[in-house]
Amino acid sequence: NPIMNILNMVMDYFWQDRRENDFEGAFTKKVGLIYPELGFFVNQEALEDNNFINKKYIGMPEEESTSLAKEAFENYLEELQNNGIETEVFNQSVKAADSVFPDWFTTARNSTLPNGVLIISSMKTHERRKERMEDTINELSLRYEDVIDLSVYEKQHKFLELKGALVTDWENGKIYCNISERASEDVFDYMIEELNRIAAKTGEGKIR
Repeated sequence: NPIMNILNMVMDYFWQDRRENDFEGAFTKKVGLIYPELGFFVNQEALEDNNFINKKYIGMPEEESTSLAKEAFENYLEELQNNGIETEVFNQSVKAADSVFPDWFTTARNSTLPNGVLIISSMKTHERRKERMEDTINELSLRYEDVIDLSVYEKQHKFLELKGALVTDWENGKIYCNISERASEDVFDYMIEELNRIAAKTGEGKIR
């Protein structure tokens, strides 16, 4: 059951340095999850070019898909806690199809960005733009010193959906991006420039 793959729901927003056996790197100490309180259903806009959506769910009633998502969420939450991983649950404050998969923002805190940064995505479909929850943004803005808001690029039809398009290697100061309709090179370059501007305040490293 692909809905059980709730790993896509994980928001890596707490990072810290770790030294163990002379190895220093960044790891996820705490994860945040969005509970599908208001519903979970197929994003009809995304069907045009997202081939990862399992077709068996396209015609599924919202009540059924929401029930499956809630069950999967509760099972995954229990699994995380049983394995000693701290969790924080955010409830949906807006109803949007994919909001349990929060590609609309990401965060980082590590030796290069010790004060933390919150990055808000530029999303392709209008349905996914609805996912941005002001209460969550306000809460996270209190925890991270800097905010990079890429949503301004939506008016230019340029997008960067962050966790859906990026692979981060904080230990080596690298971020990889698969350029596509959901990952504009212009937006990616701007994000890297901003991250390096923020990193320069501490002088600890550079992101490439």
